[in-house]
Amino acid sequence: MGLVYVAILVVVCFAIGMLLAQLQVKKARRRGIYPAKRKATIEDVKRLALSGEVVLAMCAYREIYGVGIKEAKEAVNRIVSSGGTPEQ
Repeated sequence: MGLVYVAILVVVCFAIGMLLAQLQVKKARRRGIYPAKRKATIEDVKRLALSGEVVLAMCAYREIYGVGIKEAKEAVNRIVSSGGTPEQ
């Protein structure tokens, strides 16, 4: 029974995280620093990542390539560490 509660807690935490990320994207769109829906480009990802908006860069990367959080985080970290040149 304890394992069920842990699983539920993980799912709830994941859902809350996703909602917070969506709210952050919506707020960034209003501020004009995040592209319109389905209009993100790799240049947007680079710009966001290099300006310190790593979470937004990850969201844009996921929107472009349809990948998971882990892969998006790794790609954004590569962009940041290389100064804007993603290593594929």
